[in-house]
Amino acid sequence: MTRILISLLAAALMAQQGVEQTTTGAKPGITIAASFDGLGFGFSGPHGSNARGNPSDNTLAVGPDHLVQIVNSQMAIFTKKGKKYAETGKPLYGPVATNTLFKGQGGQCEAMLSGDAVVRYDQLADR
Repeated sequence: MTRILISLLAAALMAQQGVEQTTTGAKPGITIAASFDGLGFGFSGPHGSNARGNPSDNTLAVGPDHLVQIVNSQMAIFTKKGKKYAETGKPLYGPVATNTLFKGQGGQCEAMLSGDAVVRYDQLADR
């Protein structure tokens, strides 16, 4: 009975005070190392421009040398600063439709531009 009463009192006290954080942490905020314009309205790349993207459903995968971005049904590949490239964000490929990946395969994946693609980097396979 005593434990239940203490638990109820603690719950009531927390409900009155809330759990709002009123001060910032001691560590500094994250510094932006690089930024660039990716896919979206008005983006221009090696394969033309992109006038789509609202509302955007963005996914991004980051590998050792490249960034791959998919927004809705469009994709693009960008440079990543490191051993291979001197800067981050230069468009290498795109914008192209995501079903471009299936060109020459036949079937619905090649013919239809449907679905909501995502991109992931596989660390084990390095791709």
